Amino acid sequence: MTGNLTWFVTGCSSGMGECLVRGILAAGDQVIATARARDSDAFDRLAPLKEAGAAVMELDVTASAEVLNAKVKEAWAIYGKIDVLVNNAAYIDTGVFEEIDEAFLTQAIHTNAIGPLNLTRAFLPYMRDRRTGTILFMSSVGAYYGAPGASAYSGSKGLLEGLVPNLSLEIEPFGLRTCMVTPGYFRTSVMTPGNIQYRAPNPLPEYAETNLLIKAGCDAADGNQPGDPLKAGALIVEAVRGLGGLAAACCFARDGHIVFEKRDKLSPKGSGLMIRPGASRILQSWGLGDAIEQVADTCLPFSIRDLKTGKDKVRALPASLTRYPDWGIHRPILQDIFYQHAIQAGAEITFSSIVEDFSDEPDRRPSLQFRGGKTTFGDLILIADGIRSRLRPKALFDISTGWSVDPKVSDSIFYGVTVPQRELESDNDAALLLQQVEPCVWAGNERFVVGRKPRKSEFWSGLFGLNHDDGEASMWNEDGDIVFLRQRFEGICPPLSVVLRLATKCDRWKIAEMPNIPRWTSKSGRAILLGDAAHAMQPNAAQGLS
Repeated sequence: MTGNLTWFVTGCSSGMGECLVRGILAAGDQVIATARARDSDAFDRLAPLKEAGAAVMELDVTASAEVLNAKVKEAWAIYGKIDVLVNNAAYIDTGVFEEIDEAFLTQAIHTNAIGPLNLTRAFLPYMRDRRTGTILFMSSVGAYYGAPGASAYSGSKGLLEGLVPNLSLEIEPFGLRTCMVTPGYFRTSVMTPGNIQYRAPNPLPEYAETNLLIKAGCDAADGNQPGDPLKAGALIVEAVRGLGGLAAACCFARDGHIVFEKRDKLSPKGSGLMIRPGASRILQSWGLGDAIEQVADTCLPFSIRDLKTGKDKVRALPASLTRYPDWGIHRPILQDIFYQHAIQAGAEITFSSIVEDFSDEPDRRPSLQFRGGKTTFGDLILIADGIRSRLRPKALFDISTGWSVDPKVSDSIFYGVTVPQRELESDNDAALLLQQVEPCVWAGNERFVVGRKPRKSEFWSGLFGLNHDDGEASMWNEDGDIVFLRQRFEGICPPLSVVLRLATKCDRWKIAEMPNIPRWTSKSGRAILLGDAAHAMQPNAAQGLS
């Protein structure tokens, strides 16, 4: 979704809802935060969010359809639109199934599933008229993994998991989409003694020990959950809004945004990329689907082979779990598509612009300071200058004490190699690679190669990976040592040996990832870290572009 968004979030008095609202405000969007008025303490806890810039409303998601329709009409009038509905309100009490009654089960299902669905039904006519909108449901890993005492809660979330995919198909023709978030354990107050209740309307002595174990488990988990709700809130906002870099230029172009690039021209470097279904869905919604489809392959099976012999070890045939494509594309080609689309959409991309610093002081518009003395003012700064971001320490200056904001560099190094098809055709061994259009991994002796021949391109592309410390501080170098690479991969299967013999150059890519930093924005929220500057990760962990 593009531009300045308006969100409507239920269940914001604490926990994930509160953190999500703060993430929305940090992104510069508008938000209506809600809580139940009948729980006066919960509604009072919206006051800090109101002070931070959110509009607040009373809302009980279990209310009648008539009441919900009136609330939606009231909410729509505040900003004149709602782009994103977040069904976050939830009811969590524990009870062994045989000890709970119908009222307990009904309350859980009504609050966690039927209420959010009724609220969604009230919003749909407005969103259909605009032919745009995202409806987000907060589910839980409890829908998939059982735990004693959680049958009512997990069952209600399972109802959403089964229903929402059907809703998604029904509303897609109107330009609407759904998003299911399935979080694990996060450090909220949900398990704090006094918040979570252990209910047994029909107590049975046979379950006394089970109930003690349930309570002990909740007490032990309280405050020790691995998930950071503030980071989760920022991730949800990013997932709804889109991707980074030139993709951000595509997203924001129509609102008059400017992209500053330090290089003097577009730098088409790198090798193969996978565009995972979560990313392809967003790119299609931006109108990029046709352009990418013309040059990308839909990658289905993959194989794992022995690096020395080239023989198959594993061949996977994945089931189709999504209707969105899993594309394979050459990175420079995708970069050019992003660039051309951003220009066509009206983005201003200024090359040879080296940003030395930025200012984000209270009561003043944020600004960028360039080498040479130039200053440019704006409303929001997206910092997408990569894993070695020079501006990241500035954005996080107030929390840098005690936290590392530098990437963790591993000993894994990738060397990218591309060889023209015509050169491979002249060698019988290497020509076999031209028949292999699916992604393939050759592995053995702590070395590996990932490569394929794109169907719609006239070259073979691969990454040669190994673990070693080359003593270089740089993360990426377009002039890798091809002689060294040939030596380290000596004795591999003939087709790949020919690739290295024919290749005249390679680039070098040292693998690193960012530590778990507390936030991805400046203190004011008007400077936002994007992409690798915020959350660089191992390639196999990425679910957008990898």
